[in-house]
Amino acid sequence: MPLILRKIRKARWYKNNQTDFPWLLENDIPADPLGDLATNENALSVWQIDDDKSNFPRVAAALAANCDDLSNLDYAIFDQQVLKEINIVIRPSKGNSPDEIVNQNCHSDLVELSARQLVNLAKAILTHAELKRISEKEILHLLTQAVVSGQIERPKLRTKIGMKIDKYIALNKN
Repeated sequence: MPLILRKIRKARWYKNNQTDFPWLLENDIPADPLGDLATNENALSVWQIDDDKSNFPRVAAALAANCDDLSNLDYAIFDQQVLKEINIVIRPSKGNSPDEIVNQNCHSDLVELSARQLVNLAKAILTHAELKRISEKEILHLLTQAVVSGQIERPKLRTKIGMKIDKYIALNKN
């Protein structure tokens, strides 16, 4: 079964137990992680990653290409089965990145979400997901590969990222 990836800010998800937040009721979670689960029309954008993670570098580059500047990329990744367990519907949809192949083949929306389902999703991520980070240096490498291979067209990148990729390519030609 595919994996689900959601871009997050890892610092919001670090502390998640009762000792970190003694004021939380049992089985409750802090509110901050919900900030990474902002919905639009009761849907949440996610990316599907193949079981063998072969499409992961391309999806990561596509996500980073949407940013204004290069930085670390934090994400949560978990088995799609988790969505079934909490009764969340996933529907393929076109993504919004500079990589059209990734947009068509790897993007989905979690749809018809209620507030309770969103909280259950946050709990599931805290319980079942791997919270990971790709360094800014690795992001630069992935984006450069995507541009050089033609997966992402250089003019579709924001100015700061494009300039850093141009510099990276120039430095590595020698």
